[in-house]
Amino acid sequence: MSAKKKNTPEKAAENVKNVVTPAPAETSAPITDFFETNAKWVPLMAFGLLSLGVLIVFKDFLFFEKAYFFKDIGSDSLNYSFPGMYGMADYIAKYGLPKWSWSIGMGQSAFSFMLRDPFDIFYYLAGKNSIQYGIIYKEAAKLIAAGMVFFYYLRKVNLSAFTATVGSLFFSFSGFMILGSSWYLFTSEGLILALFLLAFEQLLSDGTWYLFPVAVFLTGISQPFNLYVMGLFLIIYTFLRLAQTGNLNVKDGGGIILKMAGLGVVGLMLAGPFLLENVVQLLESPRGGGSFSLANGLKATPMFQPADRIEFGSGVLRFFSTDILGGGRDFRGWRNLLEAPMYYCGIPCLILMPQVFGFLDKKLKITFAIFLGIWMLPVIFPYFRYAFWMFSGNYYRIFSFFVALVFIYFSVTALDLIVKRKKINLITLIVTIAALFLLLNYPYFPEAGVVNPGQMGFASVLLVSYGAMLFFMSKKSDITYLKYGFLALVFVEAIFMSSTLMNDRDALTPDDLEHRISYNDHTNEAVAFIHQQDKSPFYRIDKNYSSSPAMHGSINDALAQGYYGSTSYSSFNQENYINYLTLMGICEAGDENSSRWAMGFVRRTLLESQNSVKYILTKQMSFPMWRFVCDSLGKFNDVIVLRNKFVLPLGYTHDKYIKESLFNTLSMSQKDFVSLDACVVKDADAAKCAGLQEFQLKDTFATNMFNPDVYTQKIAALRRDTLTVSQFGQTAITGKINLASPKIVYLSIPYDAGWTAKVDGKEQEKLKINAGLTGL
Repeated sequence: MSAKKKNTPEKAAENVKNVVTPAPAETSAPITDFFETNAKWVPLMAFGLLSLGVLIVFKDFLFFEKAYFFKDIGSDSLNYSFPGMYGMADYIAKYGLPKWSWSIGMGQSAFSFMLRDPFDIFYYLAGKNSIQYGIIYKEAAKLIAAGMVFFYYLRKVNLSAFTATVGSLFFSFSGFMILGSSWYLFTSEGLILALFLLAFEQLLSDGTWYLFPVAVFLTGISQPFNLYVMGLFLIIYTFLRLAQTGNLNVKDGGGIILKMAGLGVVGLMLAGPFLLENVVQLLESPRGGGSFSLANGLKATPMFQPADRIEFGSGVLRFFSTDILGGGRDFRGWRNLLEAPMYYCGIPCLILMPQVFGFLDKKLKITFAIFLGIWMLPVIFPYFRYAFWMFSGNYYRIFSFFVALVFIYFSVTALDLIVKRKKINLITLIVTIAALFLLLNYPYFPEAGVVNPGQMGFASVLLVSYGAMLFFMSKKSDITYLKYGFLALVFVEAIFMSSTLMNDRDALTPDDLEHRISYNDHTNEAVAFIHQQDKSPFYRIDKNYSSSPAMHGSINDALAQGYYGSTSYSSFNQENYINYLTLMGICEAGDENSSRWAMGFVRRTLLESQNSVKYILTKQMSFPMWRFVCDSLGKFNDVIVLRNKFVLPLGYTHDKYIKESLFNTLSMSQKDFVSLDACVVKDADAAKCAGLQEFQLKDTFATNMFNPDVYTQKIAALRRDTLTVSQFGQTAITGKINLASPKIVYLSIPYDAGWTAKVDGKEQEKLKINAGLTGL
């Protein structure tokens, strides 16, 4: 009987061409190599470098000279993230676990995506006032934590302490992580990705399993779609690692995949209600449901049509530096600073990546080449990137980081072997540096002045400097000083590249807050006045100005300033809310942007009246109709408070209906007028409206005949039978209404399966009216 010893990760070195040979003895005393003689302290050193780097790069934010919110292209930090976090923290403090919120659009589930960034939980617990200046500490902590998790991952794949320290800097100071920190979500994705890699290696090498469900759990409560994204990368990476460790066979491959699947189920069960609610919100959003999907257009792209010169050039140059094409408002490449490819992960990665192939046997060369090709194919041919995103959008985002991670992994593997073997492929080194100079200086853009000369010059110096260091590492018997110098240069590069990227941004300052700019403006006094004067159970407030000082106007102000509005900026607005706005011509059918930037009823006075908009905040009386329909209640600095005299309550009745197919033939103005006379029902639901009169096209009157008297009469007719609300809450409404004849009760609540209705104690079927609102 014979026994065969199974390959393990520790035997991976057997797959390379040569055996490590000891360096010849030195005649003089060797220089102490901290990484070799004090290995147990290296994690502390890595932590110190990461912390020092973050401190230097973000010092203005950490010491409150600036707030970590951006007025430039990073306006999502002010327009989306801050209102969302502030509103969520306020909701939890008042009502407990988030359910339905009337401050999101016309009302929407607040539970879904409440932990889009899982680490926001600390602000929810600390309270809304901790967010303004505390957010930078959350981002700094994630950058440091991600680097340390990646450090331990590299140690787990048997790379040296020196290489792992260098790799942790590549990871945390990559373009995706540093620039992504100003959008908050991306640093969480990077940290979770590092956790997945460490969890996989623990599972592969020694069967340690507990980290894997944690990574799946964090992904599930954040963004379910990322389960697919992370899973796709991990499966492809699994085949690379199995080949690298000599275990690429059905038994070992199937075994590790089954283990990951089983532990993934555990993680999904832990995510439980968060995951389910997020999935439902994704599927029921206009984008998830397909009505606003970009899929058809993206699928029509020829498969092997290369990226255009501007897009490709932007991607190539952003391997060298994230802001080489400008930063903030000054970005001059494809799209904008965030949406353009974020491939930067350090100049050494570009030089070292090809070197790894010189250390591999033939089979591993093929495996590494396939792995690299899988991730480079979408860089050249956008169709494959669209396919990566399942044709949901023309994105880079975390795909950029996957490309960067491939470069990091290849380069640190090569660096580790160069240091251990004192060997480098000189021809490959020279050709690589020459090719990189060509790519750096190639004229991708038709106009001059697009590329930042300072960044280009610094990148050029680094190419020569790193090349020289790597060459001498292969020639010297003792390379301790070279290792220290290489690490120091990587640290300097990380600081320089990150500092120019983040500190030349248009950020919110303490002066902005002192001068009542942003959500601390005089809207707060106006809203407080309204709430003090009006104790009605429910009403909405519209604003025709933005409180955010960012380059893009904000429409999530209701969340940050404590009122119920009608506007919402979100990637996943409630589907029926968008359907209603689309029916009324506020959102454009099929336009993804208008489904995200839902502008509500501002300047649509008739719709404001129909949907309980009782107050309007403005800074100038620029709309003539306001002088007729509104009373002016007062002025708070530059904010004027108007009260709508024609507002209707949350629930009122119609005795007429109009079929949706007929309603869609009307002009926008006619739709506003007709919606005062009849509610809109789907053609298939007309049979449910027995006893009501059907509105015909001949009943439509000319728009020029509409006048104040007609408006007054129509509003008075709708006020005859209304719902008198006795109790109103975020998730429960009680009221009375008495009807002498059959009518449809119009409720300005987006139709949602989570709401149930009872009439006289018995559950009543809800009817979807006006394409997305709730009727009884």
